[in-house]
Amino acid sequence: MNKCPKIHQHPFFKSSYLPENPRHKYETEKVEKYLKAGQKIGDYKSEDLVPLIGFPRQEGGSGLRLFYVLCRDCGKQLFTTPCPAICGTSEHTMDDAVLFEIDSDHKKAYRKVKANFSSLKNPSWVRS
Repeated sequence: MNKCPKIHQHPFFKSSYLPENPRHKYETEKVEKYLKAGQKIGDYKSEDLVPLIGFPRQEGGSGLRLFYVLCRDCGKQLFTTPCPAICGTSEHTMDDAVLFEIDSDHKKAYRKVKANFSSLKNPSWVRS
């Protein structure tokens, strides 16, 4: 990345993020630190969650899960609602990222993100 990305918070993230929860705060700050340094952290999800990235990388379990999307992967066409309406700014660039969902319960996080993401995803979006 050429410029320091902005990290936006989708309204779904804002409603699920608990700043008083030390683990939510720590893991969110960790993801933001990596993204601002121009590094992806976590793994791309497959099937109906493409191109979301999930962090941490643990498989299964009941631990915390945070989902985000890199704007360069979205191409401003992933969501049916234009990006500025989602992140709240017209300064949105392809270097940015949008935090999408967080939950301390791994399985609950996947259920929530699948429902929320499928309700917003543009059905004609194709990964470039």
